[in-house]
Amino acid sequence: MAPSLHHLLLSALFSICAGQGSGSQTVFIINSIQLKILPGTKVESGTNVTLQCTADVSQGEGPPLAFQFSFYRDQNLVYSKNVTALHLSHLLVPARAAHSGQYHCSIKILNREKKANSKTLTVSGLQTPILNLKKQSVTEGEELTARCSAPNEFGNFCFNFYANSTEVHQQCSHNNSVQVQLMLEGGGLQYLHCNVHLLQFRQESNNSKTEIVSVRELNINPRIGVLPTSRLVEGDRLEIQCDVEQVPSSLSQKLQVFLNKGAMILHSGPKYASWKTEKALAEDSGNYTCKSETGSLQKTSSVTVNVAELFSKPVLTMDPPEVFEGQQFTLTCRSANISSERITETDVKYSIYKNNELLSVWINTAKPSDNGHYTCQAVAKTIRKNSSVIALKVKELVSSPLIMARGMVVLNKPFTILCRSKKGSFPINYTLLKRQRPVGVYTVHSSSDEAVFNVSIRSKEEIQEFSCDAQNSGHQSKKLGLALNGTVIEPISRPELETISDLEEGNDLKLKCSVEKGSLPITFTWYRDRVVLWTLHTKHREEVYTAKDITKASTYYCEAVNSANETMQSNPQTVRVMLAKWKKVLIGIFILLAIIAVIAGVFLCKAKRGKKSETELSVKAAKPKHESGSVTVSIRPGSGSYSKVDSDDTRKTVWSENTSDSNSEDQSSEDTTDKPDLEYTEHVQLELMETSGALPRKGTDVVYSEVQNSAEGAVDHTDAGSVEYAQLNHANLEPDFPE
Repeated sequence: MAPSLHHLLLSALFSICAGQGSGSQTVFIINSIQLKILPGTKVESGTNVTLQCTADVSQGEGPPLAFQFSFYRDQNLVYSKNVTALHLSHLLVPARAAHSGQYHCSIKILNREKKANSKTLTVSGLQTPILNLKKQSVTEGEELTARCSAPNEFGNFCFNFYANSTEVHQQCSHNNSVQVQLMLEGGGLQYLHCNVHLLQFRQESNNSKTEIVSVRELNINPRIGVLPTSRLVEGDRLEIQCDVEQVPSSLSQKLQVFLNKGAMILHSGPKYASWKTEKALAEDSGNYTCKSETGSLQKTSSVTVNVAELFSKPVLTMDPPEVFEGQQFTLTCRSANISSERITETDVKYSIYKNNELLSVWINTAKPSDNGHYTCQAVAKTIRKNSSVIALKVKELVSSPLIMARGMVVLNKPFTILCRSKKGSFPINYTLLKRQRPVGVYTVHSSSDEAVFNVSIRSKEEIQEFSCDAQNSGHQSKKLGLALNGTVIEPISRPELETISDLEEGNDLKLKCSVEKGSLPITFTWYRDRVVLWTLHTKHREEVYTAKDITKASTYYCEAVNSANETMQSNPQTVRVMLAKWKKVLIGIFILLAIIAVIAGVFLCKAKRGKKSETELSVKAAKPKHESGSVTVSIRPGSGSYSKVDSDDTRKTVWSENTSDSNSEDQSSEDTTDKPDLEYTEHVQLELMETSGALPRKGTDVVYSEVQNSAEGAVDHTDAGSVEYAQLNHANLEPDFPE
């Protein structure tokens, strides 16, 4: 508190002084500040330590500056002062362990402050404490005033007091001394000392100087005795006495005597305590303690008592240890040890109780009514001993097990078979049988457990080959259950889609989907180009779906699925769509009309050409000759002409296009169009038969040529009697090409 108040006063004075000269403040810079600990940062307790803080400040012209230096230990202010010098020291004379800590200093000029780097000071060792006793001689049980102090130390301390090197008291305090009341036990000389612990730094001082105290012992030692002897047998009388023989008159009103067995107080009283029993039991054996007490002074004495068993605690047994319904069991009660010195085995009488009721029969056939708590009791010479309790629960024989399939049973897929008995004590062994042969064993130990087996079958009939048996008390308790019966699901076979490949446009399409195998009911789904058309849940293995008004070619397929949840898909089929009949008829009519129109146009054109050819063609008969001659036929159908020329002149036929000569390019287009486009000339050699006068046969040389048309009606007449033959349909002529 004092450094803090001093610091506040100095700060206020500094502020007042700074305020008076505020009109002309000096310019300054705090360059650095440094803390030094001399002679070092690690010193022994009692060493004089100097904390030196030095600052480096640059300043301009103006009034002198005042510097406020402050010293801190563990962030707590310990010293502060305003000075005009650039250094300040703080002394720790002498340094004690409580001075240990982390130090730093700071300088403050006007409103600016700078701190130095911190440094840790360690002061090792504590002052050796001083022990003061109010008396050097006391009576046993009397309180002794003792004082332990370390006057040069400060901080939080714990003071420890020792008597004959044994700690007898500890007390902690914020002060550097404590005063306590000590109770010394035992007579004779006691050697006392103390030491001190500094809690913050966990340092312990040296022991103080040892002081000797004389303790006068009090004669309050108790006596303990056992009657008649310390070794007894059950049924004997037992008495234990405890007292203090001579009690000082000054303590007679304060003295108390206790008789204990373990933590239990059997009896207590002033000066005397006792406990007795007329029938000692083995449980009475043990250690007995007699304790006298006055104030905080206690004195004790003890004795061990052994009480031998007259007979040992009886043991109740059951044979067999676990019994099932209908099974015989026997209860037996017996004491293992008997004191032959006092009694014989026949002297011990046994009784068996069920739920505290005496039983007359110890052999019985187990049944549920025998359940209960059983004990036995042994009696000899009025000593009664009870056995431990047996809780009997007659086990229930297992009943015939039930067998069932858990979940769906699908051919060729694993499924679970469960065996369970409605009655029966655990554990129960279940065996799964197939055709009366074991295929698996499972032991159930609690109602939360189940006997499950994983199997699979290939045919529906195979499910009835399974059964299970159960037993919980050997082979004689085995019970066989009925055969497994349940619904078996046959997976769907691959469906087949039946339909036609070609369909007339606008007609309905029947799609028949069928499966050969599979449990009912079945769900069929039809698809067109992977789009669902229809879904049907049915109890038949084939169904038909009719798609209405088909207009285009598509791909169809179907899917089938049943409770086996395995979807099967048919092969896809593509159905082509043909034109409707009325469209075909309409198209045929259009085509027929077009043909008729074309034919009519052809005949019309031919008719016009025929009329024109009749005016141009002429036939002239020539005088027959006995030798071969030639006939020239000229035909001009429309734009062309057909003519026979004398074979003696050319002996050939040529086709020639009516084209303009290269030298007559200047000829007018009018002249060109007036000429026929094509002239067809056939040279046929005819042999006129003199004798028969028959028509001459066709010659061997035929030449097709295109020539320019001559003037109409200009036909060459040969000397051999040429015949000019006009033919309207030149296409019917069959030329015979020369070889």
